[in-house]
Amino acid sequence: MIEERECFIICPIGEEGTDIRRRSDQMFHHLFEPVIKDCGYKAIRADKISKPGIITSQIIQKIIDAPLVIADLTGHNPNVLYEVALRHVIKRPLVQLIQKGETLPFDIAATRVIYVDYPDLNGIEKAKKELDKQIKSLEKDTENFDNPISIAIDLKELRQSSNFVDRQIGEISASLQELKSAIFAIAEHIIRIEVDIKNIGYRPLSEAFTPSWGKVALTLEQYLKELAEMGRAHKAKEKDVWVAKEKGGDEEGG
Repeated sequence: MIEERECFIICPIGEEGTDIRRRSDQMFHHLFEPVIKDCGYKAIRADKISKPGIITSQIIQKIIDAPLVIADLTGHNPNVLYEVALRHVIKRPLVQLIQKGETLPFDIAATRVIYVDYPDLNGIEKAKKELDKQIKSLEKDTENFDNPISIAIDLKELRQSSNFVDRQIGEISASLQELKSAIFAIAEHIIRIEVDIKNIGYRPLSEAFTPSWGKVALTLEQYLKELAEMGRAHKAKEKDVWVAKEKGGDEEGG
């Protein structure tokens, strides 16, 4: 019998009877669970293995071991952000969501995110389609799960390299990363303005422009990945040359 794959859900849970718990339960049953099941995973939430509000070794193990993790960043819950950072460190598949109208924390503003218009039913259906799309996209590319932490580590190694090409790649990548963050910050600011304008009954002109911000940022994201891959390939080539030289030296000595 094939063991069922687990998808660990990182989200604010709250105490029984609270609005936070009500939202968490509805999101789990009507959004996460159906999509995750259709993709071949079993959905698991932290309160099913531990007490709410406590980050136990069991939870940390799930964050590390689960082949897929979905994080609901709504409300900027400290435990959620801590757990997302753990997942970023190990560079494994992660899908992020947040309530429509909320802004992403600055540190992860340049990462992909699904905006959920809860409790609007049409909004939930739209989020289900996007969640399914992102999960399948992650499964197609099982090697590259770059995030702010992994990119920062790669950039540090490149910028401190003794090789001139590596250093140049690192400097260019760092500059592009800063530009990408700035673009997302501007886009988030536009979204906040749109929400305010819509709330007083007007259709903002910026609706015609905001998609272009996302396209520019995603283009930069792809370019950053290509630069990181170029740096890794260059380092691997240098290692092969060094191994060949060492091997040649050993043969001469023998």
